[in-house]
Amino acid sequence: MLKDLRLFFGLGEWSELLFDVAPIQRFVVTNGNAFGIADVTRAGGESLCRAVRLPIDIHMPHTKAGRLFTALILETFQFNGRLLAAGDRLTKPLGLTSSRWQVLGAIETQSLSVAQIARRMGLARQNVQRLADALEEGGIVEYAANPDHKRAELVCLTGRGRSAMKKLSVLQEQWANETAAGLSAAEIQAALDAVRKLRLKL
Repeated sequence: MLKDLRLFFGLGEWSELLFDVAPIQRFVVTNGNAFGIADVTRAGGESLCRAVRLPIDIHMPHTKAGRLFTALILETFQFNGRLLAAGDRLTKPLGLTSSRWQVLGAIETQSLSVAQIARRMGLARQNVQRLADALEEGGIVEYAANPDHKRAELVCLTGRGRSAMKKLSVLQEQWANETAAGLSAAEIQAALDAVRKLRLKL
């Protein structure tokens, strides 16, 4: 924790204040100095300060946790590629892809709008719309009126779509059991918990 900060009041005047006077909202680096933009107001709403000069080294090396997190990110990129490839192999006999499977998984228990699917799965809305349109053309999903939003139709599984999901569920269970063989349930649970905690921080 910083013991004090020097706050610039806009007229070249500096004054020392305790570190917890104002929250730092964003950082600026100029002439080799680090500045944190903050805002302090006095009674009546008059703004007192413009920027906070931080007495810290601009270069902040990774902590041990930060290094491991960076390694985890790189591993996740590779893992994601492998998962997508495996998903494509599983879904190919049914005329689907990993991306389309993601959309179907989002609406398996509840019909959702394209925007809702995108938010839930962390995907771009335009990509979800393209996938949903392709699935509709294949008879896997259909659009239905949305009672909560007239302009945002719901994406719903058709009978053919539900049949495909049942077949995929059987294939996925077999694949997941084979892939997880050799690891304990405790190891996988620990990995799941760690990734979930990190995801919620983003």
